[in-house]
Amino acid sequence: FYMEEQPADLGGKVGYDGKGLKGVTVKLSSSLFTAETVTDEDGNYTFSQVPSGSYTITFSKESFLSRSLSVGLTPFEVRELDVEMEYDNANNTQTFLLGLDLAHSLMVIGLSVSIMVLIVGIYINYKVRRKPELLERDDSEKD
Repeated sequence: FYMEEQPADLGGKVGYDGKGLKGVTVKLSSSLFTAETVTDEDGNYTFSQVPSGSYTITFSKESFLSRSLSVGLTPFEVRELDVEMEYDNANNTQTFLLGLDLAHSLMVIGLSVSIMVLIVGIYINYKVRRKPELLERDDSEKD
């Protein structure tokens, strides 16, 4: 007499701001079984033929906070688990210049302006040394 394993199915939708979220990595793991998938265009994911047992399911995507949940699956169970992701504000600063955040963008702008002022100063110094009469005042126009 042989007992066949009785698998379960797990699926659902991953959303953000009321819409399905594409490209979320969904990892289902236990000590004996691990599976991974990525959500489709509409945020749907599916795990089929999963052995019954206790699992940790982790949802992760760049720019979003990862979520981990514990889930128990019984034989022949078909479970739907929908999850709402949260945007990771702490680690996602808006980029401004060359993919840099505001502080570093301002540093690049400041450095660029400083270099331009230096070049203009060197150019003026060069011109004045070649023609010192450029610095002399013309007092004849006062009369």
